[in-house]
Amino acid sequence: MENGHDTGDGATTMGLAGAGRVLVLAEDDEDMRGLLAAHLRTLGYTIVEARDGIELLDQIEATARDSGRGQAAFAAIVADNQMPGLLGLDVLAALGGARWEVPFILISALADEAMCEEAQALGAAAVLAKPLDGRALRAALRAAMPGA
Repeated sequence: MENGHDTGDGATTMGLAGAGRVLVLAEDDEDMRGLLAAHLRTLGYTIVEARDGIELLDQIEATARDSGRGQAAFAAIVADNQMPGLLGLDVLAALGGARWEVPFILISALADEAMCEEAQALGAAAVLAKPLDGRALRAALRAAMPGA
């Protein structure tokens, strides 16, 4: 492959829209967070990691402030729903109240119909069920962010 490498899901790093864009990843399971972060880095994203819902809000605020770009600093937010402190849905609701427009992808092992409907009503770009594979996440990112 010329000037790029295979990411394992049929894509290459060459010409990816994620190149250098910041994606916030919140997952309380350290192993899962590490796997997802590694995969997203192969797609060219710079990853800001959070271990729980409270840290997620703190990371979003700090990155937006420190970059001087506000919401424009972010490509997307990917968050587990079941986390200590605040649920992913709670974070999504808080961001919606602040008129946040960055794509928010919620992941959950307990993604039932009611939770999916609530997430969509709060503005989630997608709800993905665990176990999650890289292709499903990449497809959700592409759908949420044209050109990703």
